[in-house]
Amino acid sequence: MRQSRFVYFGLLEIAVAVAFVGLFGPAGLVASPLVALLVVSGVLAVLGATVASVDLGVVAVSWRHLLGASYAVAAATLPLLYAPDVLAGTATDVDYLMFACGLTTAVCLGFFGLEVARDGRHYEITGDVERVLAL
Repeated sequence: MRQSRFVYFGLLEIAVAVAFVGLFGPAGLVASPLVALLVVSGVLAVLGATVASVDLGVVAVSWRHLLGASYAVAAATLPLLYAPDVLAGTATDVDYLMFACGLTTAVCLGFFGLEVARDGRHYEITGDVERVLAL
């Protein structure tokens, strides 16, 4: 897979967040951290897919780290939907099931993000973008 293809993942996340706000209005932004986390994850994915690295003074953040962070943020969104009810003890059986499914999916996405960030052997992603963003 090529690095530049991850732009579709980021745009999909941003589109879902925009659709959520479109359906539920601006109150949807405050009601759940999901929308903000989806936007952050989407922006990180689009940025990671379109630049080779981001230079922040003396620190350079590679596209792999940006994509890994994107998957880590996306992984955090799933259990966060049900965590408040589970932690408060007011969750139903379906909430517990969905929380467990969200945790399982989060672990998988987290593993994928870690493998992308460290250029692991489980996923082959070819860097095909040369632009460097300096801030």
